[in-house]
Amino acid sequence: MNEIEQLRTIVTSLPCSEQEKQGVLSLLKKLDKSFSKLKFSYDTTLEATQRLTLLLTATSEDLTIALEQGEKRSIELAKSNEEILRQQSILEDQAAKIQIVNTALQERNIALERFNSEKNDFLGIAAHDLKNPLAGITLWADLLIQYSSVLPPEQVLEKLQSIKQSANRMSVLITNLLDINTIESGGITLNPKEFDILELIQLHCTDYADRANAKKITIIPPIALPHESVIVDADHHYTGEVIDNLLSNAVKYSPHGSAIWIRVECTSIPLHTDTDKDNYYVVISIKDEGPGLSEEDSKKLFKKFARLSAKPTGGESSTGLGLSIVKKLAETMNGNVWCESTLGEGATFYFALPLKKSVPVKTESTAIVQDTERNQQVTEILTVAKEKMRSNPSEVVTPLLEALELCTKLELLPDKAKVLRYLGIVHIRLSEFSTAHDYLQDSLYLYRQLGDEPRQAAVLGNIGLSYYNRSMYSLALTYHEESLHLWQKVGRQLGESQALVNIGLVYFESGDLNKAQYYYTEALRIKRIIGDRYGESLALNNLGNVLETLGDNDNALSMYQQSLEIKRETSDRLAEVITLKNIGTLYMRLSYFELAFDFCLEALQLSRSTQNRSGIANSLSALSSILVKSTDDTDKLEEALNYALQSIEIYREIAKPIGVCNSLFVLAKVYMKVELMNEVLPCLEEALSIAESIGQVHYEANAHFLFSEYYELIGSNAAALHHYKKFIVLKEKISPGNSIQFDALR
Repeated sequence: MNEIEQLRTIVTSLPCSEQEKQGVLSLLKKLDKSFSKLKFSYDTTLEATQRLTLLLTATSEDLTIALEQGEKRSIELAKSNEEILRQQSILEDQAAKIQIVNTALQERNIALERFNSEKNDFLGIAAHDLKNPLAGITLWADLLIQYSSVLPPEQVLEKLQSIKQSANRMSVLITNLLDINTIESGGITLNPKEFDILELIQLHCTDYADRANAKKITIIPPIALPHESVIVDADHHYTGEVIDNLLSNAVKYSPHGSAIWIRVECTSIPLHTDTDKDNYYVVISIKDEGPGLSEEDSKKLFKKFARLSAKPTGGESSTGLGLSIVKKLAETMNGNVWCESTLGEGATFYFALPLKKSVPVKTESTAIVQDTERNQQVTEILTVAKEKMRSNPSEVVTPLLEALELCTKLELLPDKAKVLRYLGIVHIRLSEFSTAHDYLQDSLYLYRQLGDEPRQAAVLGNIGLSYYNRSMYSLALTYHEESLHLWQKVGRQLGESQALVNIGLVYFESGDLNKAQYYYTEALRIKRIIGDRYGESLALNNLGNVLETLGDNDNALSMYQQSLEIKRETSDRLAEVITLKNIGTLYMRLSYFELAFDFCLEALQLSRSTQNRSGIANSLSALSSILVKSTDDTDKLEEALNYALQSIEIYREIAKPIGVCNSLFVLAKVYMKVELMNEVLPCLEEALSIAESIGQVHYEANAHFLFSEYYELIGSNAAALHHYKKFIVLKEKISPGNSIQFDALR
């Protein structure tokens, strides 16, 4: 009996109404039903729970296994991912490396294409440059083989010289090729040693002298005193190669009749970075008067195989390798090379090397006077020399040399510079222009070290005069213009006026009378303002030259007379000679021959008393001119012949080509007068050659005028007309519209 039945029994036995019993029993019946349902649900749930338990048990085991397997899989996947990531990283690295390689290959390809192009260009250049001289060698050799037995010796020599020149061209090209190969293969082995770079520069200047002379180019080496040196620690061979290339370029591109300036300066200017700011360098500059560089040419100047718009002025060849070699060699030696240029105004190349040591040069403030008595002796010598230089310069040479020795021993640099300058002036007055030039360059060097700009300006003017007297007018003008610039900079009117006179001299000899007159007039104005009587006499004399050349004889004579008066007043005997001769030649033009002869004879006597060789030669030439124009007397003409020959001899000795040229004109006139016609042509041909070599169109014109006169005398009218036409062309070229008197007997 279950619990519901028990409850029914209990309820039936209870003392209550039937109705109440039935109510409870009905409730129990419902309860029994609910219980049955609940029991069924419980049984069902229990069964389901049991099943679920069984299922969960099985699933849990499966899940455990699955989890274990999943964990294993996860570990495997993690390892796989790590491997994938590692492989990916490797692939990325490889990709980056491949990219780098590809980029390098692309760059290499570009470089190879460029190199191939350069190679092709170079092969074309090399083939052309090697082919031409080789063809020349073959040609001349064949000619010599076939005709050596019949060719004159001078022609054989000429052909051999041509072969040599062609071989030299090939040698330069091959040397450049070898240098490029050595540089680019990293095969340069430096052999540094200490040496004096001034000696090396001088050596290369000597090597290029013949090539420069062939184009009438003057190479001006660096200024240095004999005992001084500039020591570098570098490779001697490669340093020389750089200098050689730069000098070769300067000669190659310089016009005929120009100058090349070489200067050496020690500086602390950094060449690379701040790391070398305390280092010192020697800087070599090579300045030419060539065409200069365009902006485009400047950009490719130091690149290989560079072809510039400028062309060599003497038909020389170029491989386009020289400057690239120079650049690499300079940098390899911890130096540098660069160029400064303006188109149409020449170029200056600079080569810098680290400086090992240099002989120190004391400044004026640090110069020590060790012996007061001897210093006073130097001062006294200089005082006497200044007084006698104009009257009798030969007397002061020995005392000045003694003073120079004292200054050197005592290291009296300002006095030494002054003594050197005085020696230069004295030798100019003695017509020893080359010696004068050497002393003056040494003086200029010292004054530059001392920073004395006024005295630099004075010496520059003196050097200009040394060039002027050797008919090197381009160089003379360069120095005089630099002198004028410095005088104006320091505000010294006396120096400025003298520089103006000197510039006028150059323009006068160059045939530019308008410029000559302008500079002389401006100089005269300043000299009268400052009361410079000596300078005033010079300006007056030179203005007289211009007016005489223009045919204004009256005003020219007035200028000469005023000049002579001042020169006698100032006891300037050397300058007096010049004016006496000028007055004499002017009287000759006016046919006052006795007066002319007297003035020129006085000039000769005064020149001999002062040992003024240039004055002697000028006076002899003038006396010869006067005699040939004034007489037919045989004895007098013989005297004229001797005067002319003596003047030529002296002019040759003092290296004054313009004087030789003028005296040859006079000599030709003498020979025509005495009818020695066979002697005329050699005189005129040499005179014309000199005039052409020094670029004096005025004298070229005179030569053709005398050629026409000679051919007319011998009856060759066609030849006479030919030369007269050349004379007319040259006359107009010199000074169009001016009535210049062309007379060989001036």
